[in-house]
Amino acid sequence: MRRSPLLDCFAEGEFVLGEVAGMMLALQRRDDRKAATWMADQSHGAHCLWVGEGAARQLAAEGLESLRLFQRVAHPLGGWVVRLGAMRYLRAFTAPTVSPGALQADLLNLPLDSVDIALGGPEATKVLSEFCATQIERVTPDGWCPVTLAGHEVALWREGEIFHVVCAPADGLSVFRSLAAGLRDVDGVVIGLHDIPDRLQPGVQA
Repeated sequence: MRRSPLLDCFAEGEFVLGEVAGMMLALQRRDDRKAATWMADQSHGAHCLWVGEGAARQLAAEGLESLRLFQRVAHPLGGWVVRLGAMRYLRAFTAPTVSPGALQADLLNLPLDSVDIALGGPEATKVLSEFCATQIERVTPDGWCPVTLAGHEVALWREGEIFHVVCAPADGLSVFRSLAAGLRDVDGVVIGLHDIPDRLQPGVQA
């Protein structure tokens, strides 16, 4: 079983840990503490980088065509996809599966480890703005916004009112700890996956 790159930020005495989509991460706080503004680890699932002329054809065969640069959309088969370049797409799966059974011959499928930090609540924009010069209001639900945050290259995207910070595993701990410090300044709290307000987390084994 994989371990979340952020697992060291969640002490087992403070959080219930468990498996989601083949990854061990923090599921919920033991003290049931809540706050309007919060942050959680959503690094489960699988990401793949699709590169090559066949990438667009594969997505078209799956029901997606003509994505704009840095457009992120929900995938008809689950998860989401974002166009990163002329022949480069990031495909996110909700399950640990790496790819469909049959891909285009001229498509390179590269499994990609990444960290996904979810940040929500009325002060989320303020917390992100403390560490990022880019106007956070520019991040739209169908967009993918590459920025520098707390000195690291990350991408921001939105799921409704929840912001997601995606970065390389090597940068994850530093980014998470910086945001956690900003969270404390607004009386926010780090929570587990099950603690995310108004969200259902299917397929969880505690």
